[in-house]
Amino acid sequence: MTYNVALCFVKLSILWFYRAIASHRTFRRTVNGLIIFVIAYTIATTFAAAFQCEKPSQSYDVSGYLAQFDNNPQTKKPDVKCYDPTRLWVFTSAVNLFTDVLIMLLPIPTLLGLRVPMSKRLALVGIFSVGIMAIVASCVRMWVMALWSESPQNSAAFGSDLLLWGQVETNSGIVSASVPFLRLFFRGREREPDEKGRARRKIKEIEAPVPMPVESDGEPLRKASMEMFDGNTGTGTGTGTGTGRQGLSEATLAPAANSTTVASSRFSRLFLVAVALFISFSAILATLRFGVRAPSILHYLKPTRNPFQSSHQRPLMNSSMAPSMYKKPPQLPPKFTATPASLLKDTQALIDRSRAIQDGLVKDVTIDRAVFKNVLLPVALDDNKMAIESHIIGFYQAVSTDKALRDASTDAEKLLDDFSIESSMREDVFKLVDAVLQKKESLDPESQRLLEKDHKSYIRNGLNLPAGSQRDRFKEIKQRLSAISIEFQKNLNEEQGGIWFSREELDGVPDDVVDGLKIGEGENEGKLWLTFKYPDLFPTLKYATNAETRKRVFVENENKCNDNVPLFREAILLRDEAARLLGYSNHAEFRIEDKMAKTPKTVDDFLGDLRTRLAPGGKKEIEQLLELKKQDLKARSLSDDDSKYFLWDHRYYDRLMLERDFSLDQQVIAEYFPLQTTIQGMLKIFEELFGLAFVEITGEDRTALADGGKGSDIVWHEDVQVFSVWDDEGEGAGFVGYLYLDLFPRDGKYGHAANFNLQPGYIDENGKRRYPATALVCNFSKPTPKKPSLLKHDEVVTLFHELGHGIHDLVSKTTYSRFHGTNTVRDFVEAPSQMLENWCWTPSQLRSLSHHYSHLSPEYEAAYKEASGSDKKPAEQIPNSLIANLINTKHVNDALFNLRQLHFGMFDMTVHEPKSHEDIEKLDITSIYNRLRHEISQLDGPEALGGDWAWGNGQATFGHLIGGYDAGYYGYLSSQVYSTDMFYSVFKDDPMNGKEGRRYRHTVLERGGSKEEMDILEEFLGRKPSTEAFYKELGISK
Repeated sequence: MTYNVALCFVKLSILWFYRAIASHRTFRRTVNGLIIFVIAYTIATTFAAAFQCEKPSQSYDVSGYLAQFDNNPQTKKPDVKCYDPTRLWVFTSAVNLFTDVLIMLLPIPTLLGLRVPMSKRLALVGIFSVGIMAIVASCVRMWVMALWSESPQNSAAFGSDLLLWGQVETNSGIVSASVPFLRLFFRGREREPDEKGRARRKIKEIEAPVPMPVESDGEPLRKASMEMFDGNTGTGTGTGTGTGRQGLSEATLAPAANSTTVASSRFSRLFLVAVALFISFSAILATLRFGVRAPSILHYLKPTRNPFQSSHQRPLMNSSMAPSMYKKPPQLPPKFTATPASLLKDTQALIDRSRAIQDGLVKDVTIDRAVFKNVLLPVALDDNKMAIESHIIGFYQAVSTDKALRDASTDAEKLLDDFSIESSMREDVFKLVDAVLQKKESLDPESQRLLEKDHKSYIRNGLNLPAGSQRDRFKEIKQRLSAISIEFQKNLNEEQGGIWFSREELDGVPDDVVDGLKIGEGENEGKLWLTFKYPDLFPTLKYATNAETRKRVFVENENKCNDNVPLFREAILLRDEAARLLGYSNHAEFRIEDKMAKTPKTVDDFLGDLRTRLAPGGKKEIEQLLELKKQDLKARSLSDDDSKYFLWDHRYYDRLMLERDFSLDQQVIAEYFPLQTTIQGMLKIFEELFGLAFVEITGEDRTALADGGKGSDIVWHEDVQVFSVWDDEGEGAGFVGYLYLDLFPRDGKYGHAANFNLQPGYIDENGKRRYPATALVCNFSKPTPKKPSLLKHDEVVTLFHELGHGIHDLVSKTTYSRFHGTNTVRDFVEAPSQMLENWCWTPSQLRSLSHHYSHLSPEYEAAYKEASGSDKKPAEQIPNSLIANLINTKHVNDALFNLRQLHFGMFDMTVHEPKSHEDIEKLDITSIYNRLRHEISQLDGPEALGGDWAWGNGQATFGHLIGGYDAGYYGYLSSQVYSTDMFYSVFKDDPMNGKEGRRYRHTVLERGGSKEEMDILEEFLGRKPSTEAFYKELGISK
């Protein structure tokens, strides 16, 4: 508002000056019209800015100002009603620019039309053109304004630039209006010209022709005003007389122009120097400001043509250096101080409280009085509170180093599951819920979805069965399935298997892996203990040159949890029985009914079509890899008549092909991705893309946040990192939640990579938001004195994928915990994280994530030089050539990778979709697992060496099918359809588009499961999802 008023007075001063010197009627009327327009326009925009809100005071209140841009129904202030001012912003910038240009150009035709020497005319034009700096500033300001209008909340990114260029524009206008009057300061210092000069000038005046005075649009300046510029007070020798309407004649101007004195010459020189200094200062200022603001502005623009350009990097904040607004989270982090006894006690207390609430409903609420507020809402609020504690109670079994605590966590989870089954089968509560549904209250969409989901859940949990033996049997099955799931996962977590190998048998395995293996004693003296944990397993399968070593590792890993074999079979049989009790044809029909696919046929058709498309490519890839195997064996003087390509060959020769054909050494790639700097880079991407800020909580700040004053209480292990997560200033600088990172393997820990919700977010009974906490649990190699933990590229992808789940968990904003974060249907939940994997194949982002470990410390630099035998330190960021080679490998052997995923999906459907219960009873699950793998992936196993199909029990390590992905593993493939469609449609051309990133955050991630997932996709894409991008990406489109 003050900006427009200030510019108004500057423009009026210039226009009033034009009016004072104007002699031609048309010119004068034009100036008068501009004056009226500027005044009217300024009054109108001032009133528009002052009354942009129904309550004018909210226009000046910061929270009210930001609230007008909040489109989130969960956080929007209902009492703040303002119009969107972004169009006014752009309009005022455009009008100011237009009037600046018009005012500058208005007198120039007149000045150029004067019949005086060209140098004099150009000097006059220059004086009037000082305002060009105001125009330049106005252009820059309008550009920044256009960017800000795309994200009006982002005052931190663009507000300071708007203020700066507004000041430059205003002051440039003031200088422009004042320059002509500077000549008055030089009058007293003029010197009379010498006689010789006066005589010479007189001769010229006599010889010069004396034209008639002119009155035209070409010369609408009064003589008196012209004299002010020239330094003369008298008239020339021309014959015309200066009347009010008569323009300035050349006869009047020429003598004045030719009577230039030393003082006027000095004025000209000083004026030119001043203009040059002004322009130089502005150019330097603009360059400096652009350099400072470029990172926050350029990501809003189209990316540069250079595909390897990296984004600006800065260290993530820690709590000691964070701004004050990020210092004090409004909610304390969770505590991890449980003991085995307290865990069971707290669990029982949760159960007793919830049971009392349900009993109270049945006692106090009659069918005719049952409404959402007195039936569904009390239960939902209790579910919210229970989730805050129960998730952490169950989490201990996956991460605790105390076996007694892990066991107590397992027992507690059994108690919670049994109570969940009991609650879901309470017919007395269901009758109240059914009564609420029948009344068809007017509810908000999320509450309506909760009502419908809860009602259907009671039916799916057996309440459509007649009370008696059938319902009792169903309950028994549910309880046993819960116990199987807990025991199955515990066996995986507690698995301690491995193999003793000699150093020679591990030839080819990277030294940093071998050096970290336990050394044997006694009968195993001199041998090394190789575990089945990922940091040991995968490098051995990729690098061990001894095929027998790889075979032994592969087969033993498939048999590492054979205690789970009968558990898996029992679970399959019980699921089928339960589904048939409920009236479904099989378990797959029961499970898929509530997913996006809706029917098993849809899934079978999708998987069958994908298999048909992928099979030819898989066969071709095997032929190429088999030829490479023969060449390798021949080169090592080994038998090369082997016509089989085995399961334990694939990782080894896949890696060899990348090195041979693409000059891609995964060990060299890993050197550029130290774990900690890679995480920092990933979080920085999420900051820029989604408008977040991550602050690591360290040292005394942990103590300050701990409820009890002990910093170690807010983590479960000393290796764990914890971050407070905030919206950036553009998103309002509000608190988001807590992120935990537990990255290294240890005994008893969950063995894969996964994201765990520790505490969901929701709206409590007082209308206040409860913020989430989420944990990323991985098993990357530990750092050593000579090397930090280094990530292979596939590990970079895995980390980014799981962090994507964590961000989904953090930014979700739902009313009820039931729908929070990743609580979506299984065939959608992977899509958000799969889409983010594409950033790990984008040149600019790969470069920004990279940081060669030798640059981390002098010790690492010395270790690198020692290991490489070179005195040269590599570039800090990964070279462009290496990035190009890496990206070229994205789809190498891609058909075989996807056929492997297809095997898991089709095995899942096979065991959960039998034609009859008798068929599943007769099914040899181990044989069908291995047979299907051979038929689909086309890779050979021990059966090709004379063994039978029961050589390994891979299903016993397949935790997904026991942990919630039963009849749902196809979702990993179907989610790729959605994730690829979203990426190609929105982010492919500009992955760091902050505007689209925030739209994705608020439209997709924030909703969690509170809305139909297909509706969310269609809203984000603006159409129904398509498989075209997915098949095109795989190179199998028809």
